[in-house]
Amino acid sequence: MPIDAQPMQREVAIVVPVYNNADAVRRCLDSVLAHTTGPSRLIVIDDASPDAAIAPLLDRYRGIAGVGIFANRRNLGFTATVNRGIELAGRADVVLLNADTEVAANWLTGLRRALHAQADVATVTAVSDNAGAFSVPELEKENPIPTCWSFAQAARAIFQNAGLAYPQLPTGNGFCMLIRRDVIDAIGLFDVEAFPQGYGEENDFCQRACAAGYRHLIAGNVFVAHARSLSFGDARRESLGRSGMEVLRKRWPRYEADVGATLFSFERLVLDWRLRRLYADAAGHSPLPRALRFARNADPLRDSGYDIWMLIPRDDAMTLTSPNGETVESMDAAAFDARACADWLQRHAIERVDIGDDVDATVATMLETQAGRLGIAIRVSNRAAADFVARMSASTQPSFSGRAR
Repeated sequence: MPIDAQPMQREVAIVVPVYNNADAVRRCLDSVLAHTTGPSRLIVIDDASPDAAIAPLLDRYRGIAGVGIFANRRNLGFTATVNRGIELAGRADVVLLNADTEVAANWLTGLRRALHAQADVATVTAVSDNAGAFSVPELEKENPIPTCWSFAQAARAIFQNAGLAYPQLPTGNGFCMLIRRDVIDAIGLFDVEAFPQGYGEENDFCQRACAAGYRHLIAGNVFVAHARSLSFGDARRESLGRSGMEVLRKRWPRYEADVGATLFSFERLVLDWRLRRLYADAAGHSPLPRALRFARNADPLRDSGYDIWMLIPRDDAMTLTSPNGETVESMDAAAFDARACADWLQRHAIERVDIGDDVDATVATMLETQAGRLGIAIRVSNRAAADFVARMSASTQPSFSGRAR
């Protein structure tokens, strides 16, 4: 799969507009702090919340490295608050993340990989249990996750099984949407005058990006929980949605037809089909993170918290085996180049690469390099290589030092 040379190296600013609902805000921010890796920072803006619990809650996050807490002196509305966050982000790419969401492991890594899959990708939106057209596996419905899974387990299972087809739509959704900075430079910020409270602002932005030659993708392997409508409630959300759609129809007469033409694309149908099957089989599946081990002796790197996949040189072939020992992939060793290595790491959702002692140095270096550029953690048993691997894996370390007090 085509991907930028260093997709994990560009800084991402995570912009979280806040208005009331302290409990939801706490869950959102704690999940971001716990599960974000790579160069990034968190920008939280309180839009003059009347909820007395918000200010002391946000004070708990002040002083954490990489976290900026801001407050509007008066209520500016959702769209103006988002624009302020984008401006505070400087030259970074931007994730818009609603305060009523919760993220899990690999969320930003998955969004980054999709954004950098092609140079003309403007935005990438996650999928959710409750996010309209971005709900999975059933569109426009609230989709409960299997009762036998926690949210974190569901997110990991989807990361491992959703595939990398990246369905395309003429819009994204600001509940969790990564935006390329070059696109903001090209088309400007969100339209505050037309969409002061949101509900249409990201659709208009995305249509402007389409007009400039960009595309919008769905990262079907990034699952984000979304409570939805906590700030406004269902009735006002519906009213704002109708008002926003009126503006969109006037500005972009083909918008609804374009959505209809892509909403049930082959890639999207495959994504939903995969997740229906995954949910149906959930009772027999407890997803663990996957480690790819390239080692002669697995004992020094044993870790019961991971499913261990093995990369084995066998009869002039490179073979990938699953935890039960079954062959998953195999190819001629001479053909196992950097592209094939990166492809295997992504398609099989590897979260850590283990390099043992006394292994082929060329393959080991290839694994280290590709894992580093894809944001995958690296662990080695050969201490002589530790400094090099630490440099390669710097982008996989937690972005935030410390937690809310």
